[in-house]
Parts: sequence; C-alpha cells; structure tokens
Amino acid sequence: MRVHANLACNYTDGCNNAAIEQSITYTWTQDTEAPVISTTASSGDLGCNPTVVAPTFTGLDNCEGTFLPTVTTTGPSNTRAYTQTWLANYTDACNNAAIEQSITYTWTQDTAPVISTTASSGDGL
Repeated sequence: MRVHANLACNYTDGCNNAAIEQSITYTWTQDTEAPVISTTASSGDLGCNPTVVAPTFTGLDNCEGTFLPTVTTTGPSNTRAYTQTWLANYTDACNNAAIEQSITYTWTQDTAPVISTTASSGDGL
C-alpha cells in the first residue's frame, strides 16, 4: 500500500507579516504481506533414464506484481539413485520473504545389461 503524508507550515509574525507557506510530502510503501512462489511441478520419482527438466517457478507479490524467484540447485547427486533438488526463494523490496519452495526428483540411469561367457561356439564332437 502506498502511503502519503503532507505537512504544511506557515507563520505570521507580530507585525502581521506572513511567511511563504512551505510544504513537504513523504511517500512510502507499507507492506507486511509475503510474496508467494508457485509451481505446477511436483516432487517424485522420474523412473529409469528420464530426460530431466528443471521445474518452473513463478511468483506473485501484492506490491511488486509478478516476479521470477531465485532458483538454485547443486545439481544431481548419485548415491544408488540420482536425486536433484531445486529451491526457489524471493524477498520483496519491503524485506518480506516468501516461503521457500522446493522440488526434488529422483531417477535411475541404467544401461543395457551385458551377458558374457567363457564358453565358445563350435562342434560339440
């Protein structure tokens, strides 16, 4: 919310001499509402050998309107299965922080199995 305050000062001395009136206006934003980050993505298992696409986050603030949150990730980690988390953050100009949103995907990278043998083909005689 934009707030305005107008202050006016004037003075007339004992001889009825009036000073030129002076005024000053202050304007500021009063905002205590946190911005909101959203996504249509949901955390979950992507299965085997997926194409991993980073989730998209958007934001809305009552004073600033739409914004793009700051999204960070440390990249995928590989301990038995792959996992990757994206974190979305935003703080508006009035220092109101959004609730952090996170999306985590897990998946398996797999290659075709290899069959081997020490036997060789040939005539069984």
